[in-house]
Amino acid sequence: MKKLLAVFLCLSFLGLLFFSLFQINSVAGDAMSPALKSRQTLLFWKLGTSNLKRGDIVLYKPKTQKSDNPNVYEMDYLGRVVGLPTESVRVENGNLYIDNNIEKFRVEEEYLNSGTITKAYEEGKWTKIGEFEYMILTDKRENTISIPSRLIHRNDIKGVLIWKF
Repeated sequence: MKKLLAVFLCLSFLGLLFFSLFQINSVAGDAMSPALKSRQTLLFWKLGTSNLKRGDIVLYKPKTQKSDNPNVYEMDYLGRVVGLPTESVRVENGNLYIDNNIEKFRVEEEYLNSGTITKAYEEGKWTKIGEFEYMILTDKRENTISIPSRLIHRNDIKGVLIWKF
């Protein structure tokens, strides 16, 4: 009996440890195609959000989904980090540009389908990313975006993709 209890406690501890470090989600839809497919299962590292890089795929809470009501279901979203804290971003002629305070450059997004263009309501205007924010976009960009709505605070990023099943 003591051995069974020890095994149970050990497995419980390992389960708690796993779910405090990782999150498993599945893809709903094709917003991240071709990199991710609908119904694909993903593993996210919850502690990896403090050192995000351009191109990382993340799980996050969008600004439009926040609610103080605990009965409101909040959906997690998938997106790709395209802008880093304190940079400025601009969309012009279908391309994304970055000013990282050292140089200005067009972001090379090899992960996008050929011919994909980025459209923004703030076309041609520089928008500053806050000190604790990231700009996150999906890979499928059929709609015109509002850049301020794509600036996500680091506390709203739940994990970084580490494994696709």
